[in-house]
Amino acid sequence: MILNVYIKNNIDPFSFNSEDRNPTVDRLTTYFNSIVAGTSWSCTVNFVAALPAAVAETDLVCYLAMGRSASTLKNFAHADPPQTPGWTHTDGSGTAASEVFYGAIPSFERQTLLPNLIFHELMHNKAGMDNAMHHHASGLAAAQIFSVTPLTPQNIEFMRSRLDTPRRQWTLG
Repeated sequence: MILNVYIKNNIDPFSFNSEDRNPTVDRLTTYFNSIVAGTSWSCTVNFVAALPAAVAETDLVCYLAMGRSASTLKNFAHADPPQTPGWTHTDGSGTAASEVFYGAIPSFERQTLLPNLIFHELMHNKAGMDNAMHHHASGLAAAQIFSVTPLTPQNIEFMRSRLDTPRRQWTLG
């Protein structure tokens, strides 16, 4: 099985620093390779301008928006985003969507904090959990994420145990 992770860039090309792309993909690839290690799974991390026509129910999608006012996810959630650098919403049918606000991250931290925030939101997404995920959590599952927050063995096991969990992704952003 292949876990495809799609990072959908909804940021104006003039506002997005392309130098942040490769370090983000590299760090996320390292994280997800740690999760699939020793399983029958492999993974790809794809930074895309458009999502493929078919996204499998085991795949993950995270949208990038410049800021809360440019949120794509608010159209799905029918709510304004919280005052956090990212959020995930799961609707009543179990469809999930994640988003991170690129402009909320200081430019000097983007190459490390951006992938950490994306991974954190994708943990919420895959688990179908709200802020209850943060209780007794460490590493990238904690309530506050920093550029130096590590991927812990607990984070790896948390995600590895959910690889087969179907979580339909909202793809209309």
